[in-house]
Amino acid sequence: MALKEPKSVTDLTGVDHVGRLPGTRAVTLRAIAGALPLLFASTLLTSAFLLFAVEPMFTKLLMPLFGGSPAVWNTALIFFQVTLLAGYLYAHILRTYLSPFGQVAVHGLLAVLAGFLLPIHVPALVGDPSSHAIPSLLLIAALGVGLPFFVLAANSSLIQTWYARSTKATKDPYVLFAASNIGSILALVIYPLAVEPYLGLKFQGALWQAGYALFALQLIGCAAVMLRGRDNLDHITSAVPDSPPIAASRLARWIVLAAAPSCLLLGVTSYLQDQVAAIPLLWTLPLGLYLLTFVIAFGGGRFVL
Repeated sequence: MALKEPKSVTDLTGVDHVGRLPGTRAVTLRAIAGALPLLFASTLLTSAFLLFAVEPMFTKLLMPLFGGSPAVWNTALIFFQVTLLAGYLYAHILRTYLSPFGQVAVHGLLAVLAGFLLPIHVPALVGDPSSHAIPSLLLIAALGVGLPFFVLAANSSLIQTWYARSTKATKDPYVLFAASNIGSILALVIYPLAVEPYLGLKFQGALWQAGYALFALQLIGCAAVMLRGRDNLDHITSAVPDSPPIAASRLARWIVLAAAPSCLLLGVTSYLQDQVAAIPLLWTLPLGLYLLTFVIAFGGGRFVL
């Protein structure tokens, strides 16, 4: 009686043709899928940490030129808020009008250009900046930290979109918003307690530059994963049911509700520094509480009715 020829090497040894046990590929894919949230969350945490660490660091760089009055801190805070909003708008435009590859190309180019502007510094201007303090401060901030801050500001929503494109298992990419705000809070806590009292501004700038290099590597990883999983976009979009257009009145209401806490933040910060105590970095306290509300809202808990 003739022996039946095995169909493959696996029939005899239990090992496939490349030397792996059956199911190893599936286990590997599951491990990679399980690591995706950690990759994207760590990228957002690093980005947000750098974003909010540079705010007090750069504002301290401005003190020799403009002093440490509350107006300096408030003007700097307004600059950072406006640049943050511009970053969100830029991320929205990328997601809406560009392909995944186009998003990576444009955002990657800006990230590289921002890296060439490091370390963070105060550019020299002709004339006395104190004669036109507010315009001069805004211009110096735009030239000295504007592009790196803008690049980091866009990551919060852009990386969430990339995460949604990277895997079919993604249900709620917005939970990553909690990770970014945790990074922001860590920066606001660590900087005044462990960095500002002990490290000079030059060394702080070098550390921040090293952190930016780490962020760049993480961004490359997120982009590579997203581009490999871009075919899953059809699965994601098909799972989202069609909905009627949002009424203009509802959009206006959302804009007002979103602007209200930011206005209150600036008002409370101004009051604390003008009427309570003109303490440097005091504005980090209300800002930290403000960011904590985002962690609660997007962290997956049941804190919000």
